[in-house]
Amino acid sequence: PFQRFTVAELKQAVSRPDLVETHDASSIDPLLLLQLKAMPFSVQVPQHWPQPRKFLQGKRGKERVTYELPDYIAETGINKLRTALAEQEANAKARRKARERVNPSLGKMDIDYHVLHDAFFEHQTKPPLRKHGELYFEGAENELSTAHFRPGRISPALREALGMEEGHPPPWLFQMQRYGPPPSYPSLKVPGVNAPIPSGAAWGLHPGGWGTAPVDQFGRGLFGDVLGVQSDSKAQDEVGVDMTRWGEPQTDDESEESSSHDEDEQEEKESDEEEDRENSNVGSSRPEQPQFSAEALARQSGADVQRGKRKRDDQAPAPRSTDNEAKKQLFTEVKQTKAEVGSGAFESAYKYDLPGSATAEDRAGEPARKRVKPQDDSSSSAGNGRDKPADEEDDDDLDKNFKF
Repeated sequence: PFQRFTVAELKQAVSRPDLVETHDASSIDPLLLLQLKAMPFSVQVPQHWPQPRKFLQGKRGKERVTYELPDYIAETGINKLRTALAEQEANAKARRKARERVNPSLGKMDIDYHVLHDAFFEHQTKPPLRKHGELYFEGAENELSTAHFRPGRISPALREALGMEEGHPPPWLFQMQRYGPPPSYPSLKVPGVNAPIPSGAAWGLHPGGWGTAPVDQFGRGLFGDVLGVQSDSKAQDEVGVDMTRWGEPQTDDESEESSSHDEDEQEEKESDEEEDRENSNVGSSRPEQPQFSAEALARQSGADVQRGKRKRDDQAPAPRSTDNEAKKQLFTEVKQTKAEVGSGAFESAYKYDLPGSATAEDRAGEPARKRVKPQDDSSSSAGNGRDKPADEEDDDDLDKNFKF
């Protein structure tokens, strides 16, 4: 028989044991179910599905909280106008109320347009909404929101509730020195556990003391730099580092100093140039030494360069015609005339007079030429020596080129 998982076994077998519930062990495939529940952006089944009573039946009989306007609407002063109008209607007589029903007067609550515009377009705030996958349940509005709490930070209200005096350690410090900091917050720094104690505090078990430092036999912290040794060494290493910011806008005084500094640098450069000129004039009396310039080197290799140019000129193609030369004709207009369609296979209703070719009248006066079909030596010797007429040869060519 199939043996079900227990809740403890199921928590050990999955990667997200915090999602295991008591009824997950009774499902058909609990491992697949928990894998689906552990997928990102998955929405859980509402908690009220196994309950026999109807949803929100527990809120029956509770007094409803009166609706309050948001702060950005209440600041327009509309509540005062509404209360004043309600008092006038309560003190009005029955005849006046009947007259108001028949002919109501409009524009009683007159609020400045700019005030309403600023309320809805500048001071409007987003209402509190739930996150993706977070479902509503009965009593959700009565739960305390813990989103603004930060681990390791003790508020004045909590300090007063625990009876802690100023400079005293929290009551859970001694257990943390024994078992270590909470594993759920690996980057949390707790003074007296993995961080140095505040200035003015002292180690010891007396009232206000911070217990014993969690160190090993060599004096090294078990959970972190509890004695502040590593922070001191880092501070000594960073003594020679220039931590001033760069790229900040300069003030008027700094800009004047920088401009005066630039002027001084220009004067120094000019004085250096004058000194160089004087030194060059003094040194001109010395005998000149031979200098090898680029021109001399070019003369030595000039012959080789000329030979390479001649070879390239011989192999180069002919130069193209310049713009001054006569331009070639890009196109020629062909005259089009109508023609009579005969009984031929591919005759057209138009004919074109091509330049340099014989016209139809010229071709009409020429005798018909016979097109002799080339034959092999064997076929010519085997034939009876009689040539075919031109019409039969044209029909044979048509049969070969076009298959009907």
